[in-house]
Amino acid sequence: MIVGAGKFGYRLAETMDKECIEVTIIDTNKEAIEHVRSHLKVMAITGNGLDSRLFRELDAGLFDMFVAATSSDETNTIACYLAKKHGVKKVVARIRKPENVRQKEYLMNDMGIDQVVNPDLATAQEMTRFLMKGYRFQSGDFERSKLVMMDIYANRMPGLIGKQVKELRRAENIQGLLIPAIKRNGQVLIPDGSTVIESEDLLYIIGKSPRVTEVLKRYRISVDTRQIKKVMILGGGKIGFFLARQLLRLGVQVKIIEQDRDRCMYLSTTLSDSIVIHGDGTDIQLLDDEDLPQMDAFIGVTGYDEHNLLMALMAKQEGVPIVISKVTKFGYLNLLGKLNIDFALNPTDTSIAEILKYARGGQIVAATMLLEGQAEVVEIIIHEDLACVGEKIKDLNLPKGLVIGAMIHNHQAVVPNGSTVLNVGDRLVIFCLNSNLDALQTFIRPNNGGLLRHIAIKMAEQSEIPEASLPMVSISQIKAAANIGDISDE
Repeated sequence: MIVGAGKFGYRLAETMDKECIEVTIIDTNKEAIEHVRSHLKVMAITGNGLDSRLFRELDAGLFDMFVAATSSDETNTIACYLAKKHGVKKVVARIRKPENVRQKEYLMNDMGIDQVVNPDLATAQEMTRFLMKGYRFQSGDFERSKLVMMDIYANRMPGLIGKQVKELRRAENIQGLLIPAIKRNGQVLIPDGSTVIESEDLLYIIGKSPRVTEVLKRYRISVDTRQIKKVMILGGGKIGFFLARQLLRLGVQVKIIEQDRDRCMYLSTTLSDSIVIHGDGTDIQLLDDEDLPQMDAFIGVTGYDEHNLLMALMAKQEGVPIVISKVTKFGYLNLLGKLNIDFALNPTDTSIAEILKYARGGQIVAATMLLEGQAEVVEIIIHEDLACVGEKIKDLNLPKGLVIGAMIHNHQAVVPNGSTVLNVGDRLVIFCLNSNLDALQTFIRPNNGGLLRHIAIKMAEQSEIPEASLPMVSISQIKAAANIGDISDE
């Protein structure tokens, strides 16, 4: 159940619907509900998410998850509280105000909210990870094992160029390392054994820190290849605030360009170590006066995608090595591969990735948008009902676009190979292209054959027919067995 049919709620409903999750979305705005009904195959209801009678009428206790996604933090908090009181198993609240985010522990412990999602904070964290090359896996076992991932251009490791991925371990003595993703011509691909390394490829390499350091020293590559000391942020809104605060804590010099004078006063008071400039961030003369060419990175996070993208490109032309842009319009995402922008992120996608870790059957414990938003890094725990239990990775016939990059077995980090056997309790890190999320769903689906097989077995039991000779099933039989009456045979 989703309360709030705005941009975030609509996008979340759309994503869940594509993953065959039954969705009910509620909003007081009739036009928003009509838009949902005309574009999505979900249950859309005009109503108040704070109305206890509506929860009772919908039998809220039958829902696995409730997401409060209105524009009001207070409404979302109360709605989650009511949903939990009416028996919903998991409740998620979108909380955006920085002062409310600081109350996260109270909201989770005292209000019973299972997950607090802040798109602006999550976006700032992903941008910081990209800038500082600080991607960290979520579980403590991965952190204690010092498992790291770095991105390195192939031309800095010439011995790899022209070789297939499956040849690298033997030919280049890089045992214990894995290449789970490659960026080529602005597009991210998940390689298989036959993928050939090209000179302009950006390789994502994963392994234990000592082993990664050893290989990099062999190629005379500095482990700390990106020194970010000065950053200019265009836009002092919520994302700009969170981003500046994180970078300041890491010792980075931050300069914020903001057009609203009152907001400038607030930023200069709360972020006293930053430099806040009141002015039009699209004025290239102003940016030059503020030493734009001397910056190590430029980040556009205003409320206008066009400003963010244009000024990021201008900063690149001025010689800034790293440029990042916030993008909210999905139509622009298709253009990013053609633009010279290092990293672009959609706040909505970032938060949806967090919510999906609950929605995907409970096995997923972390989901992070990575690789310019074109792929996800997902951590899952192997349960006893998954079809992959006891199987070697090479026997799983994993589809293209999905690779197991690392795992925890008996509290020890392992970079797996084809002979690695998956066991109950193992924690996996899976790299998956956004365009191939169906493959991930297939991988984590319980080994029960799905709804149609369940219905057929049920009918066979009623008719005393052996399972081995299950009959063909008609649409009308399926509808009767599954108690479905509101869809046409077509």
